[in-house]
Amino acid sequence: VLVYSPSNTPIASPPDFLQQLPVHLDCEELGVHGLLRCPTPTDMQHRRAGTTLAVDRETEGEAKRGCSLAVVEQNLTLFLFLRHTDPFTSELCDVLAAEGLLEHHLEAILNNNRQAASEKMCSAFDVMLSSALSIVSSSSNLEFRTACLDNMRERAKVWGSSWELLEGPEESLRSSYKFMFQRLRDVRNVLTERIEELGEELRSHFNIEEFSPVALPAQDSISVLGQVCCDSKGKLNTQSVVLEAGPEHGAQQVPVDLSELKEYSLFPGQRPPRVTELAKDLGTEACPAVLVACGPYTPSDSLTFDPLLDLITVIVRDRPDVCVLLGPFVDAKHEQIEKAQVTETFEAIFARCVDSILEGTKSVGCRLVFVPSQRDVHHHCIYPQPPFTLPQLGKRVTVVPDPCTLLIEGVTLGLTSTDILFHMGAEEISCAAGSDRFSRILKHLLTQRSYYPLYPPVEDMNMDYEKFQSYGQMPLTPDVLVVPSELRYFIKEVIGCVCVNPGRLTKGQVGGTYGRLLIQRSNPPEDGKRSTPCLACQVVKI
Repeated sequence: VLVYSPSNTPIASPPDFLQQLPVHLDCEELGVHGLLRCPTPTDMQHRRAGTTLAVDRETEGEAKRGCSLAVVEQNLTLFLFLRHTDPFTSELCDVLAAEGLLEHHLEAILNNNRQAASEKMCSAFDVMLSSALSIVSSSSNLEFRTACLDNMRERAKVWGSSWELLEGPEESLRSSYKFMFQRLRDVRNVLTERIEELGEELRSHFNIEEFSPVALPAQDSISVLGQVCCDSKGKLNTQSVVLEAGPEHGAQQVPVDLSELKEYSLFPGQRPPRVTELAKDLGTEACPAVLVACGPYTPSDSLTFDPLLDLITVIVRDRPDVCVLLGPFVDAKHEQIEKAQVTETFEAIFARCVDSILEGTKSVGCRLVFVPSQRDVHHHCIYPQPPFTLPQLGKRVTVVPDPCTLLIEGVTLGLTSTDILFHMGAEEISCAAGSDRFSRILKHLLTQRSYYPLYPPVEDMNMDYEKFQSYGQMPLTPDVLVVPSELRYFIKEVIGCVCVNPGRLTKGQVGGTYGRLLIQRSNPPEDGKRSTPCLACQVVKI
């Protein structure tokens, strides 16, 4: 902990308050069993001003003994800035005198504001965790990412934390977008990088020596790398399929003859399927109940939230642990909104919706997750979509982007409100693929490891490919994938992942459906195959 004075210089000696800080902090709230004060490292800059705290070694040893994963060292530096203003101080000598006075009475200031200082330091841990997740998620080293995430999850299990957003801090999606200002070269680089990344995994997994250039004539069997494209502006068909290679393999397009294939399933933008990477088993005994509902939450002939009130009644009755609510909350396709017949702002309608949910579920105390939609007229229509901007609503409310991957009690949930099933269903071509259309599309999503693998996207999708590269991919194969769609609701198990389309909460002027799950991370079977974490899963009519 480094303490800086108003002139941004470190205070020479740490006060007794910082030395006694481990006694006053609520360690359980921070997720640790204990903190110890250690001697300041000799290599720390401004080491005279620093106070070093460490996790209780005995507790840390127990966590390490219960975990066979690689240990990743994590350092936390906390900066404490003190601001002292005096409206009558104007001369430099007065400033220096005030600074000396502040340093002289620093001990009293900290002790008199012990609770406020402790709260500030507790809140800083959330910032540090978000920063660590951002660094881990943006790393290009798969082994480093895997080791860090596994270590964090294992420590979360030992220390009691059960909630995690795997993409990193969603604040990054609140920054400026480059949609409509994207250079074609940048888009091409994102797509090429994705192809090369997937190709490298396939090459290692199947022991492929190297990929050959697509345009190079060959008499023997060869392996080539590229993505599926259409040779015209129309829809993909059996006569228009071409394979487009990246710059390292010729950067050319060659036609693909499908006449000799007995079965296939292709769509524009399809890349090499990725080797399935499973979430590590944590062996937790908790069995959280999850309710999933997707908007619209109003009937088509009015903007009253009657279906939502019925859903709140269900929540109060069933008392789930987590409620995942996906947009649209204020539907851009609503008849009154399209005809400009509303008498209040879109933001006011959304605020009324959120207030109804919070008040109605207060007695339950369940965790609420809000996922935006491209059809939310009051929100940014861009993909990936940033989370809603809501006032501070307490710890039980979480706003996440679209798409996102959540870790709940050791079970990973992939969430997206975009109707990718409808989009890909209109573009896919197949022949005797041996499964129904929904299962084929879902398998494409999981093996492509992307929430929106279609390229080019449909016309009403505003894609920012630089953001998509970081926030539109699946960091791993989820245990449960929630993909709401206008198509008929379903529950399917695809390559070990439970895929759920809960349907829409309203269908025109009548009620629709919602989903509910009971999940638990079970011990892996002896044969090493993946087992479903869903003890029960239902789609229920409202």
